[in-house]
Amino acid sequence: MQTCEHKKIIRGSGNFLAAHCVPCSVTWMGQWTQPVQRRNPAKGENNGRAKLTREKILAIREDPRSQRVIALDHEICQTNVGLIKRRKLWGHII
Repeated sequence: MQTCEHKKIIRGSGNFLAAHCVPCSVTWMGQWTQPVQRRNPAKGENNGRAKLTREKILAIREDPRSQRVIALDHEICQTNVGLIKRRKLWGHII
C-alpha cells in the first residue's frame, strides 16, 4: 500500500481496505487479512507450555497445605493454586 505524510481515512469491510488522503486527493485500495486465531486452543497437558500434569492438578486440589507452600513445591504462583482449587483453571480435569 502506498503512503503519504498526511493522515488517512481508512475504511474496512470484511477483508477489503480503502484508505484516502484528503489533502492529496489520492485513494488506495487493497486486501488485508486478519491474523489466524485458533478456535480450539490446546488445553491442559496438550499445551506445549504447560508446567502441570493431570496428576499434579489432582494432587494440588487434595493438598491441605497453604496455597503458598503448594505453589513453591510446584513452581507456580499462589494465585494459580487458588484458581486450580476453585476449578477456575484446569476445570476440564475431573
